[in-house]
Amino acid sequence: MAVFSITFVSCGNDDDEPNSAFVGTWHTERVDGSLEPFTEGITYTQLRSDGTYVEVDVDEEDDNAYEVTNGTWSVSDNKLTMTATTDIISGIPVTFEIKKVEGDKITLSFLGTTVYLVRVSDSVIEKYL
Repeated sequence: MAVFSITFVSCGNDDDEPNSAFVGTWHTERVDGSLEPFTEGITYTQLRSDGTYVEVDVDEEDDNAYEVTNGTWSVSDNKLTMTATTDIISGIPVTFEIKKVEGDKITLSFLGTTVYLVRVSDSVIEKYL
């Protein structure tokens, strides 16, 4: 499972409405920082309006084999929290600080690592589900 499990949130407001800006499918465009380099595969995360998410990690080096992870997500106090329900880290929340939300791009921070997400069409992830 990619540590990126995105997850998204709004900046500076705890209303329910800002979460809708994060609903959709996101591609992990780049990961920079001190954790293990993000050099192989593709990660798509779909944040759903019901508070659940599905993440697909595609291994381009293994004939596009892929792994699907399901879980829940929420945004509060400028933080995105994702909790997998079908992975080896099932039940352990992963919390990202929301650094920037700008149109179809989100920048998150996790343990000294910066995660850059870009919105893509829902059809991109649906072919794996």
